[in-house]
Amino acid sequence: MEGINTGPNYRTKAYKRIQNQNWEDVGTGYLNVLRNENEFRLNIIYEGDDTTVLLDSVIEKETVYIQESGTLIVWKQQTDDSLDYAISFQSSHECQQVWQYISEIQHGSYNN
Repeated sequence: MEGINTGPNYRTKAYKRIQNQNWEDVGTGYLNVLRNENEFRLNIIYEGDDTTVLLDSVIEKETVYIQESGTLIVWKQQTDDSLDYAISFQSSHECQQVWQYISEIQHGSYNN
């Protein structure tokens, strides 16, 4: 995935849920917040290699991101309302930092 990594690079676990079924563990990898000309993306690359993408999602202004239990961020994919994503962090500090970053991007207050 092309773009400039503008955010923190934390080890996370990625999950997805289709049509409100059980959560599926997609794998563990490293979170990147990528920025290209007109968008930001949450991108998780598998920890076992640097080419396998576990999760790739545009950070959209309309998307509702929910922070749960201190170490989890959950959202519904805007382009497919039957698909939910979640990322789990090793610490609440890491989760809070990414949560704040997403909020700044959504509200247009991110400066880099």
